[in-house]
Order: sequence, then structure tokens, then C-alpha cells
Amino acid sequence: MKPLKERALRLINRPSFLPFCIGSAIVLRLLWIFLVNPPQVSDFVWYYDRAVDMAKGRGYAVNGIPTAYWPVGYPGFLTLIFRAFGPSVFLAKLANIVLYSGILTLSYHISRRLFHSETAARITVLLLSFSPNHIAFTSILSTEILFAFLLLLGAVLFVFRPGRFAWLLLSGIAWGLATLTKTQAFFVPVIFFLLFSANVRSFLKSAVIVYLALLLVITPWMARNDRVLGKPLLSTNGGIVLFIGNNPYANGEQIWDQDITGQLDVSGVGHAIFDGNEVRREEVAKNLAIHYIMKNPTRTILLWPKKLYLLYRSDVDGFYYSVGMLRVPWNEIRLLYTGLRIVGEVYYLFVLALFFVSLPMVVRGKVREQQIGLAIVAYFTCVYLVFFAIARYHFALIPWIAMYSGVGANLLLTNRPWASILSEQATGKAASPAIEEARNRGSHAPTQRRHRM
Repeated sequence: MKPLKERALRLINRPSFLPFCIGSAIVLRLLWIFLVNPPQVSDFVWYYDRAVDMAKGRGYAVNGIPTAYWPVGYPGFLTLIFRAFGPSVFLAKLANIVLYSGILTLSYHISRRLFHSETAARITVLLLSFSPNHIAFTSILSTEILFAFLLLLGAVLFVFRPGRFAWLLLSGIAWGLATLTKTQAFFVPVIFFLLFSANVRSFLKSAVIVYLALLLVITPWMARNDRVLGKPLLSTNGGIVLFIGNNPYANGEQIWDQDITGQLDVSGVGHAIFDGNEVRREEVAKNLAIHYIMKNPTRTILLWPKKLYLLYRSDVDGFYYSVGMLRVPWNEIRLLYTGLRIVGEVYYLFVLALFFVSLPMVVRGKVREQQIGLAIVAYFTCVYLVFFAIARYHFALIPWIAMYSGVGANLLLTNRPWASILSEQATGKAASPAIEEARNRGSHAPTQRRHRM
């Protein structure tokens, strides 16, 4: 077993390993979008249609009625592509591949920066490159890949030159764009301030610069909504989403049936989302949800374990929205669909197992910065417990989970005691013998140059 582990370490730390992983990730995703071409459904076709409207100068509207129901970030991103090259689902999928290449590169750099382990960072890239569900998401026009990229971009800009004005400003811009994509990203910078600030002064400096940049990014959109809709909101679905997760018929999932919509109808605002009454409906739904939570705190809290389960129970929804949406007879794709789901779930369980292997070292360690990924996962998990949970919502958390999985795999491959690794990390040294070997070969600088985005 030991020779096998040593061979694995040598393979992982070869100069060609990262190009192989990233190249394979790109090829697999290209093959996927050529072979699997599902119709865009639900939110995904809505994003595409809004991007086409904006590219043609019709504004962010549905049937001519201005909207802000979903944040503008992802449709706005597609609009830039469509204005340059014309509307195309295929181009949007190619953009997913480019963005995911960025996710791989950013995950590698931040993992190596946090854990001082070349091996763990490379394993992180390996796990993400071949993630079945993430490959499947390439053919879907969803917010997930863009959002995951922007979260990581802001993190890398923040941690690589701590305290530098320009880098703080750029991280604020990245997180501002993330907030325009999913509004819950607004509070993500606070997590970084808490874990990376050496004192109150550095905390305040970072907070002022980052949030100044973030607000500069989101203010024009809020001003548009104030002018068009009468209220400076980022989106008008917050109250609706809160109501879906907190009402007498709530079960933790996303439900929009007659029992739910009927309560809005009785309140006099109706449930036809895009009718020009979004702001009023959002306010009524929010008040209904808050009233329900205040009157039923026990049932509200008892739903949290189920929401947690729904959030993380599975990692194959990409196959549902891609292969599952193909317009072919079910009996022709049933075996393929089932097989892909099995492979995806086994892979997901493997990544989670490695994640849990790393937890004792990280939790018991004295390096506060190494807990940033856990804090990000905890933050978004708490957000979804308050609202409702579906598996797609954990997509942007997988790169962070994979970083810890890389650490867990490194621990298993090196068979070193936690105390030894904790001691090295506390002094900023390498977390595995393979790092020194890689440094001696001079592989770091060329690798960074080859994969810089």
C-alpha cells in the first residue's frame, strides 16, 4: 500500500498533472455540450429570454413589463455575450466552460494559499475537474457556475494581497457582481473580515474599501429598480422565497402549488409573478412568512433538519436538468440516466468522505484562515435553512468542500499524524513532503504561468 501511495503522490506532483486535469475538464465539458443538448426549462429559459430581450434593447422585462424578480447578474452576463456575438444557447454553454476553467484555477490557488499544500491544491483541482454533476451543469443556463466563479474570484483577490487597497477594491467589485447574481452574497465579505483581520483597524479598513466597491457595483441596479418599480431592491423574490419555506403547507422544498398561491390570492395580491405588482406581492409574502414564523416557531425550527437533508442529500440534479430533459422516449435513456446518477452519487459521497477526513485537523488547528471554507458553507447553509433548500443550491459550495477533500486525501496519502501537520502549518511550512520535491523541480512558477486566467 505504501509504494502505491508514494506513486500517487509522485503522479499528483508531476508538472503535467495540472494541465492534464484542466485540459481533461475542458474536453469532457465540450463533449458533454455537443452530445447532450436539452431544452432550457424553468429558471434557465427565463434567464435566456431576459438576456435576449436586453441584448435587443427591450430592457429587463417580461412581455414589456419591467421586472426585478430574479437578480440581473446572470442575464446581464449573457447579455454581454449576446450583444457581441448574437443570442445563442451554445455560446452560453461555452461561457460555462470558460468560467469553470476559472473555478479550477482559483480553487487551486486559494487552496494552496490556505493550506500550504501543493498536493492538496492539486487534488482539489482533480476532484472538481471530474465532478460528474458539475460536468452535467455545463449544458444548463443557470446562475450556479457564474456565482461560484465570482465567489472564488473575490476570495482570491482578498487573500493574496491582504490589506492592499487595489486588491480590496477588486475583491469588492467581484463580490458586488456576485451579489447581483445571488443576493445572499452581500454578507460574504464579512466572513473574510472576521477570519483574516489581525485587529480592529484592519477589519474596518477592509470593510470600508470592500463595501464601497461592492455598493458602487450594485447601486445602479437598485437605482433602476427604485425608478421603475418604486423601491431600491436587488430583487423582488425575497419575500416569495421566504414564504415558500415558511407557511402552513411548507415541507422544506420548493413548492408553488394551489395551497401556497391561494394564500396570496386571498391577500389580494394574486400569484401571477410578472404582472407589474412584484413589489407589493413581495412585501405581502414576506409579512405572511414572518407572521407564520412568529406564530409557529417550533414547526419552523423542526423543518430545519429536513431542509439540511434536502440541501446536501444528492449531487445529481445536473443530470435531471440535462439528460432528464432530452426530448427522446424515456426507455431509450433510462439506463443511461440511471447509470449517470449512480456514478454521480458515488463520486459525491467519495468527495464528502474525504471532506470529513480533513475536519479534525482543520477544526483542531490554530490557523484561523483555514476555516474560511467551513464558514462559507455554514453561512449559506443557514441562509437556506431560513428559506427553503434544493440540491442545486449547494453547487457553489462544492469548490470549497473540495478544498477540504483535497486536504483529507493528502492526509490519507501521507499517513502523517495530525499533530505533525498542524505544527508545520502553524509555522507556514509545507503540509506534505511532496511540496519540497515540487519546489526543487521548479514546478510552481511555470504551473502558475500556464494556468493564470
